Amino acid sequence: MVNLLKLNLFGYTLSVAVYKKWATTIGINSRVGKDKHVLFIDVDNMKLEDVINKLKFLNFEYGLGDCYILATHEDFLHFHVICPYVYPTRMIIKMLTDFGNLEYIPYGLKNNGWVLRVLPKDDRKKGVPIFCYYLPFESKRPRSLAHLEFLKRYYNAIGEIKPTVKDINKNLIIERYSTPNSGWKK
Repeated sequence: MVNLLKLNLFGYTLSVAVYKKWATTIGINSRVGKDKHVLFIDVDNMKLEDVINKLKFLNFEYGLGDCYILATHEDFLHFHVICPYVYPTRMIIKMLTDFGNLEYIPYGLKNNGWVLRVLPKDDRKKGVPIFCYYLPFESKRPRSLAHLEFLKRYYNAIGEIKPTVKDINKNLIIERYSTPNSGWKK
């Protein structure tokens, strides 16, 4: 990766980069309906403790609901956060902004949903995200049953799975996509 530009905006650092190598992988999409998504956050270069503290802040501001944190790199400084509760797109954008995940926003808007990787990149044997932390928060929002079931079955994640009347979405969108090729070695 070659960084071209780093710009500080409102206390956030926005980096523009060019990647020389790209990899193909499979991921799940955040979309659960028209203008509705579960919260996905793609975190790079941050300690788990800092990720948890930022999620606690978002919970205080927005009433997140349970959060599942997956490590995506062996250094435990790269994570995926999945909150399987349903939000309108405008609220997802506010939460990603407050978390400091600005570079992830245009991707989701352009592609009608945010995608998180669930398999290794290309033909690597390592690199499958692993479940590492469950953060239980109360929420009255409906959940995406498909995303919740995926977390339970694929990652053996903990937390309540009993459907409620408010819960929606029984379909999970799986996508093949390209991503910068860095991370876990073969």
